[in-house]
Amino acid sequence: MSTVYSIPQVIDQSKLTAFQWRVFILCLLIAIFDGFDTQAVSFTGPALIQAFNLGPGALGPVMAAGTAGMVLGAMFLGLLGDKLGRRPTILLGVALFGAASLATAFATSTDQIIILRFIAGLGMGGVTP
Repeated sequence: MSTVYSIPQVIDQSKLTAFQWRVFILCLLIAIFDGFDTQAVSFTGPALIQAFNLGPGALGPVMAAGTAGMVLGAMFLGLLGDKLGRRPTILLGVALFGAASLATAFATSTDQIIILRFIAGLGMGGVTP
């Protein structure tokens, strides 16, 4: 006679594998970078106003660009993940986010910052769990 198991029972009795822990830690790091990225723009706002001689309202598009990119990135990279697979899509998203975030440090105008924040948002939106 065979033993009958329920799915919740099997899950409760199984231990997490090393692979599952790695995936969990990578997802945690992505979430931390997402939060850091969002807060970093808020903290650098006063320096941006001073460096580019901006009015206080000029930071609105800079702040919104990343969020707009995240919305579109979640939609389009999610679909791309269904076609190409999760791993290549996550690598693409991390590469977009990393390259655009690094390039933001070398931006010479608010327009460049807005574009780079949008691109970084595309990547982050595609990998945020």
